[in-house]
Amino acid sequence: MPERNGVSCNLLMAGYLHGGFPTQALSVFKLMADDGVRANGLTYAVALNSCAGLSALRSGDALNGHAEKTGCKSYLSVGNALINMYSKSGSIDDATKAFTSMLNQDIISWNSIINAYSHFGFAKGALETFHNMLAEEETPTYVTFIGVLSACAHLGLIGYVPNIACASHDVEDEQKEEYLRYHSEKLAIAFGVIHMPPGAAIYIMKNLRMCDDCHVAVKLISIVTNRKLVVRDANRFHCFESGCCSCDDYW
Repeated sequence: MPERNGVSCNLLMAGYLHGGFPTQALSVFKLMADDGVRANGLTYAVALNSCAGLSALRSGDALNGHAEKTGCKSYLSVGNALINMYSKSGSIDDATKAFTSMLNQDIISWNSIINAYSHFGFAKGALETFHNMLAEEETPTYVTFIGVLSACAHLGLIGYVPNIACASHDVEDEQKEEYLRYHSEKLAIAFGVIHMPPGAAIYIMKNLRMCDDCHVAVKLISIVTNRKLVVRDANRFHCFESGCCSCDDYW
């Protein structure tokens, strides 16, 4: 290319990052600086996420300083990339500072910090952040719930372990855990949580008996979402509230 510009460099950096080559992405960033090509918010976001992939805390810190000097730190994508970079580089305190200093947060911001707390074993921090997220009327996604449940399981506050005996497919254990995520009642409840007002009860029906794994999972979801969840399976009604079921775990 006879002449590089910001657009072509950003595209090349993003291509390297998404292709799994963060080192090459950062090399393009250095070429931009050497050639005097102006970096923008997207440039810094990609560069910071490249540092995250390498756990390169020192380089990420330097980029943070450059982004602040150029006025790009206020971009939402840059703030999210800072959370990602610091959490994956082992600095949960700096990840928290990056989150709290953002002018605005989106679902990526919330999920990133919740999963960061989960990764570091800070279950209370993950739960508090989740409830703050709901108070801000941000709609959770399945990524949100994975982070919250993982954090709680890590500290033993919530003892969820996927029961792979409930997955009948003849595949590896890891794949069985994946299949458990797609049981109909879990998907139906996730849909209800996303589309119904906070705290509203959710009622679902299915024509098969509820499996043990889903029964445990729904009890935990009733705690995390602070909702009444009612599941009608082939045998009976299950009314879940505050981590307990009306069937008293016998059905």
